Amino acid sequence: MGCGYHRAMNEQRPHIELRTVEPADLPAITIIRTSVLENHLSVDEMAARGITEAGIAAEMATGNLRGWVALVGGVPAAFSYARRAESTIFAMFVQPGFEGLGLGRRLMAASEDWLFAQGVKDIWLTTDENPAIRAHGFYQRLGWVTDWAVEAGEVTYWKRRAP
Repeated sequence: MGCGYHRAMNEQRPHIELRTVEPADLPAITIIRTSVLENHLSVDEMAARGITEAGIAAEMATGNLRGWVALVGGVPAAFSYARRAESTIFAMFVQPGFEGLGLGRRLMAASEDWLFAQGVKDIWLTTDENPAIRAHGFYQRLGWVTDWAVEAGEVTYWKRRAP
């Protein structure tokens, strides 16, 4: 198969880069977070929950919060955040139009690996209680478990570090 075939294959698969979040990424991450259809929050709704760009930057500076951003062709397309002290994956969102590229799986792996490397044995996350949202199947495929107990409209998932 000639060079044309390989060039066509590369054009079908965009370049994906995963790296840690820097403060300059926060405006793009806010755009991603407010663009999602499931588990959507506006900037005002996030602020009411204490989630602001300044707060995220300050917590990253302490070392408790680590974030990763997935770039597709150099464009921020997805992100995740993990909090060490709480042993939790605080957020993981993929911007509409970038689903199906494996970004969520890669971001979850980065978050899990970092938490486990910090000595955390059990990690957790929460998501909307609605069983129809895609997050439930996604987390279950990645080995997360839940008892489906609902608190404040959310269910909790857990994952234990492999022995």
